[in-house]
Amino acid sequence: MFQEIKDSLRQLYLEDERPWLVGFSGGKDSTMLASLIFDAVLSIPAEQRKKPIAVLCTDTRVEIPAIAEMIEGALDRMRKCSQQNGLNVIDTSTPSCGSSRFGCWTCTVVERDRD
Repeated sequence: MFQEIKDSLRQLYLEDERPWLVGFSGGKDSTMLASLIFDAVLSIPAEQRKKPIAVLCTDTRVEIPAIAEMIEGALDRMRKCSQQNGLNVIDTSTPSCGSSRFGCWTCTVVERDRD
């Protein structure tokens, strides 16, 4: 089943040049999705890895320190893997701003769109 998902992600990656925005919370679902995406993109020849992939993680400041450290460690590993393998992954992690949990997500997407 995992191979079918990776094959599907690989096909979607190669279909067009639209960037991907991947939400990452550090939970089991977003961690599995990030892992599948990295595996799928790593299976694509380096010269075809053109699509930007933005990994979005917002620090809501409600996580206990151990969880916050685990999330930051996972993001660091993603950054290193992307740099070492030319995956074109952009880290858009940001601390929480304002009282809305979704405020920074909106700000980040709008800022990226301006570039």
